[in-house]
Amino acid sequence: MSKILATLLLILSLPTLALAKTVTVEQVLDGNTFMTTDGDRVRLIGVDVPNSQDCYANKSKNYLEHLIRDKEVTLKFDEDRRDSGDRLLAYVYADSFINRKLLQKGYGAVITDEPNTAHANTFTEDQITAQKEARGVWGHCVVIIADYLPAKVTNVSVSDIWTDSAEII
Repeated sequence: MSKILATLLLILSLPTLALAKTVTVEQVLDGNTFMTTDGDRVRLIGVDVPNSQDCYANKSKNYLEHLIRDKEVTLKFDEDRRDSGDRLLAYVYADSFINRKLLQKGYGAVITDEPNTAHANTFTEDQITAQKEARGVWGHCVVIIADYLPAKVTNVSVSDIWTDSAEII
């Protein structure tokens, strides 16, 4: 009976085991992409960072290096395991939830790519807080703010206008 129970538990845990992988970070390529010692390129799900020549690009990369370079990290996956460039798509954990930490500190912006949306609402909340507190790109880079506005804005009103900000409803 105990062998059957142990076998059943092992079978039930296999899908869960496939959703996580522990790797060592060899090189950080930019603020949301890195290489593992296994040779895999990994892109953080839900985090869009400035391109190499844009404001805060180097700071985003340096911060990610500080958090994970030469460290063992755990990758957790969502619906799509790889993108069109054959990069692993992952939520990355070291001492903390790295994807969230980058957004909380303002090193990037939320990007939602269906179907990988398990943490989309939390990521959006993190970005809103970073914006309100003018952290990272939100306090230092005028261009990135324009990049994340919708093409056409309708049915909005503005209140609480100050010299450096306004409340948009």
